[in-house]
Amino acid sequence: MLGVPLGLGAATGFAAADVFGGTASKNASPLKVTALARLGGVPATAMAALIVPASHVSVSDVGWGICAGIAQVLALWFLFRALSQGQMGVGAALSGVMASAIPVTWAISRGERVGALGAIGICPALAGVAILSSAKSDNPKQTAGMGVAIEAALSGVCFGLVFVTLGEAHHSSQAIPLLVSQLASTLIGVVLVIATGDSLRAERHVVLMATVAGATAALANGTFVWATHAGVASVMAVFPGLAPVLVAVVARIFLHQTMTKQQQFGVALAVAAAVLLSF
Repeated sequence: MLGVPLGLGAATGFAAADVFGGTASKNASPLKVTALARLGGVPATAMAALIVPASHVSVSDVGWGICAGIAQVLALWFLFRALSQGQMGVGAALSGVMASAIPVTWAISRGERVGALGAIGICPALAGVAILSSAKSDNPKQTAGMGVAIEAALSGVCFGLVFVTLGEAHHSSQAIPLLVSQLASTLIGVVLVIATGDSLRAERHVVLMATVAGATAALANGTFVWATHAGVASVMAVFPGLAPVLVAVVARIFLHQTMTKQQQFGVALAVAAAVLLSF
């Protein structure tokens, strides 16, 4: 089934973006890493727009793309700030469950009915957020607490808004709104970095990690466009909710980040909620 490999690819791409972007943000400003990541994703997004050409693009499609770009900058900035301070698995889980909840909330507000599994997912979502927000880390070098939890949750809200705004674009526009979002967020990120008196100059390994983060995120987003046109979007929608698991595994093996039992339970609830909310 095509939806399975596409879903796994998207989950891997989002997880890689979290790990590389979060690691880079430990060595440079999260805002700078955000701008570099958006720059790194431009080629992949442009390629997606060429592979899936649009038959018609309206002004509203471009407008939704710009709105998505604004939300994307905020999402990455909040996420990289959270990941640079706390355990990556915890931050990714909080962001993921909120990103899944926003489209569901939007659908309900428009009178759409949520499936039984989606409704069930609300309970573990709330429980997971509460547990992860109050859990304390057993490693003094890894910040845990309400501040990091709020930033991770805000990133998820913004990611959810990205999905909502891109979803409002007409099907005929294909990947153009995604490209507009990429370009708009890149421009906004660069302007914000310069406005704060900083520059895009950074150590080579930071630039490399940020670029990889942006490219993998762009490829993950591109798989959704592909899945939509392949008619398997509903099948693969479950898999991105598993990205926090991959992030936690990578952080444990390569970055030696550990989680308490309470945090592990909270992550499990958040991942389960993200999967259920996809139905």
